[in-house]
Amino acid sequence: MNIELVEPQRLRISLQSTDLKSLDLTFDEFDYENPRIKRVLWSLLSDASKQTGFTVGKGKLLIEVFPAFTGGCIIYFTQLEIEKTKTRVKTKKTVPCIYRFDDCDSMLSAVCRLKTDTDIIDKSSLYLLDGHYMLVIYPKAGFIGSLGAVLNEYGCKVTVHESFLSEHATLLQETKAIENIGCYF
Repeated sequence: MNIELVEPQRLRISLQSTDLKSLDLTFDEFDYENPRIKRVLWSLLSDASKQTGFTVGKGKLLIEVFPAFTGGCIIYFTQLEIEKTKTRVKTKKTVPCIYRFDDCDSMLSAVCRLKTDTDIIDKSSLYLLDGHYMLVIYPKAGFIGSLGAVLNEYGCKVTVHESFLSEHATLLQETKAIENIGCYF
């Protein structure tokens, strides 16, 4: 048996075929689910720790067993680092509501009704596409219902992406369309 500390967190134990015979093992029997194999591995690790100072910490221990050309096997014990738990901040991605208005009067009427509700709107943009006004609204969480009720009186909700509008339509007002247009009416 040959024991070598390859790195501070990696230990290699080489077992000759005679070592396997003395342990009453063959390479094919190595299965960590087998309680006898677990005891053998931990016994080998304990002996190796006394010789090399290799210790198993709080992290996970990776055990790899490879056949050796001489009929024995090579066992690697690698102490894996504990991953620091990452704190995830959940952000709610607001999905825009896009409404189409057939004429300027309908769009202006809707904007005039919404100009007092700008505290429930994160941002809004206005586009012109094929003679129709397209109002893109990013509502704050939970306020889509009240906005939809007003907007449906003057226009209709469409299923088009803002990226399509930014590529194919003319941008009339960016970011604060309702506030900027509403202040004139």
